[in-house]
Amino acid sequence: TPLHPPDGEGGGMRGYFAHYLDAASGVGCILLRAEHEPHNNFEIQNLNLFSLSLILIPFVFSFLAFAMKGKNSGTVALMSSVITMLLSLFAAARFQNHPDAFLISESWIKNLGINFSISVDSLNILLILLTGIVTPFIILSSRRNEYKNENSFYSLLLLMQSALFGVFLAKDAFLFYVFYEIALIPIYFIC
Repeated sequence: TPLHPPDGEGGGMRGYFAHYLDAASGVGCILLRAEHEPHNNFEIQNLNLFSLSLILIPFVFSFLAFAMKGKNSGTVALMSSVITMLLSLFAAARFQNHPDAFLISESWIKNLGINFSISVDSLNILLILLTGIVTPFIILSSRRNEYKNENSFYSLLLLMQSALFGVFLAKDAFLFYVFYEIALIPIYFIC
């Protein structure tokens, strides 16, 4: 197993750290773990799209909530927010074992050196958890009130959540600015 050094390298903590220091100087611990556990590499590749799903799920559900009428839009919004809450809890649990597994970095505007780069790190995981956990409670508490355009209200809440996830996940300054400006639009109309 990757938690124990190979036979013949000595025992105890010294052998354990020597095993990982040797691996880190070469191709990295993630590749070493993938060599010993073939399912681990597949798992890491699937986690790359995880960051993007935190942004896309509330975005897609916001259009569904807008298309619904009455209390159905609140139900769709609540379902989306519970899904993203579970995903954010999953991200927090998996982040300890695979801190670099949530990274997506693609060239966006090549001439200006702007990338679409999002990732989970030790600072933004707290903000992702806060957004993921608080949003279902916001939607639950708002369901007691009557709104003139409920579908618009819940759609804007989900758009705000999607943009906030983008703000917290962004690793590129321009991408951060774009998501920040997108987040301000639904906040303006909600307030």
